[in-house]
Amino acid sequence: MTKLGEPAPDFEAPTTKGKVKLSALKEKWVLLLTHPSSFNPVCTTEIISLSQRIDEFKKMNAEVFSICSGSLQSHIAWIRDIEEKYGLKILVPVVADPDNKILSSYGALDANGNVSRSVFLVDPTGILRFEAHYPPEVGRNVKELIRVLKAFQTSMKSGLLAPANWEPGEPMVTLPPSTVEEAEKRLREGAERWYLQRKQV
Repeated sequence: MTKLGEPAPDFEAPTTKGKVKLSALKEKWVLLLTHPSSFNPVCTTEIISLSQRIDEFKKMNAEVFSICSGSLQSHIAWIRDIEEKYGLKILVPVVADPDNKILSSYGALDANGNVSRSVFLVDPTGILRFEAHYPPEVGRNVKELIRVLKAFQTSMKSGLLAPANWEPGEPMVTLPPSTVEEAEKRLREGAERWYLQRKQV
């Protein structure tokens, strides 16, 4: 199973919007959300919420995909059913992974071999930067996924770190000092603590 900081497992597979190959998406951020099955009630609410906010991901140079166990035909029927019922165009491609090879390579199977509701964020160089796993009972928060992506992008651009509950526009924190002199300098500059210094981006 791939760990954070390692290259994300490459894959090529059919989706509800045509074939996709992860390595062909270099220079973009890629958000992968795994879904246990099509016609799943919680997953349905998630893919609706993702489609409603897809423009925000696009503005951040990010592509969003669902990876779902089961056949492509089942996923197409699921998407069509959602669009007909809710009058909303589903803009998130659903990757068909009938044998769970992709899901397994990402560690998205639980102890019983069932598909977990997971999230994986791959940076523009193909490195896995973030992952989270949710139980079947709890749906994912799309607003939080957008916040995480913005935090990563801001951190990589500024060299700063996102503190708890950080929101875009708020101060970030500096890396810990590497010498006693640097720690003392930060205190003289008014840092909260020698190891905690906030800085506006």
